[in-house]
Amino acid sequence: MNLFNSNYFLKTFPFLSTFFCFLLMTLPIMPKGMGEITPMFGVIVLSFWIIFRQDLLPYYSVFILGLFHDAMIGTLFGIGSLALIIIKLVVVGMLDQDHRVSLLRAFFIIILCLFLWTVITAIPVLIEHTLSINFMPIVFQLLSSIIIAPIAIILMSYFLNKMDRSA
Repeated sequence: MNLFNSNYFLKTFPFLSTFFCFLLMTLPIMPKGMGEITPMFGVIVLSFWIIFRQDLLPYYSVFILGLFHDAMIGTLFGIGSLALIIIKLVVVGMLDQDHRVSLLRAFFIIILCLFLWTVITAIPVLIEHTLSINFMPIVFQLLSSIIIAPIAIILMSYFLNKMDRSA
């Protein structure tokens, strides 16, 4: 039995995969003292699904994912939701409904989403610690996420093709 034959699973897979990646993003998988430089897996996968199947990730799902991230990290409640809603609005505004998006264009849109996420989630920290913040972990996290993005795009394209064939 193939999971992708289930209509319910097809509709929930983008949310579940994004939820799992946000969970992976918040878990302490990096060595001690390097937790703040974990690549932004959740933002990459969320952006991918918004680009290719935005109908399966409505605004309330995006909002819930942002609240989950805020609760897991312990940041200012609502910043993650705000960032993800802005990302969804920007991506939906950039896309043509008539044309398919190439993987290269998706990569550049995901880079833009990573920049948006970094800027929006860093604003409260910048306001609180204006002069004493070290920008190197933020820059390293952004660069490591950009490097990992093509691998995530290829992996998520595989699942997208499975979903398209099963639908």
